[in-house]
Amino acid sequence: MLLIQVEIWLYPKEFMDTADPGYDYCVFSLDTNIGDSLGYFGWTTSVTAGQTVQVLGYPDDKPQFELWLDGGQLESVGDLIVPRIFLM
Repeated sequence: MLLIQVEIWLYPKEFMDTADPGYDYCVFSLDTNIGDSLGYFGWTTSVTAGQTVQVLGYPDDKPQFELWLDGGQLESVGDLIVPRIFLM
């Protein structure tokens, strides 16, 4: 059996303060690389301009509990420093 623990999770302070669905998301880091044992399902951390990507989620501007899928070709790729968007 594979036991996995969350090392850190980050979420917007605004969601905890207001429960605003626009801030209803979380990013977390696990204590092990589960992709090595469970697979990656096509996920990668390396993307380049021109690559086709898909995004799956529950947008706050759509009816509640509706899962949406969108995608397209990346025009450009920049740096994203995740901790900067979270104020706990």
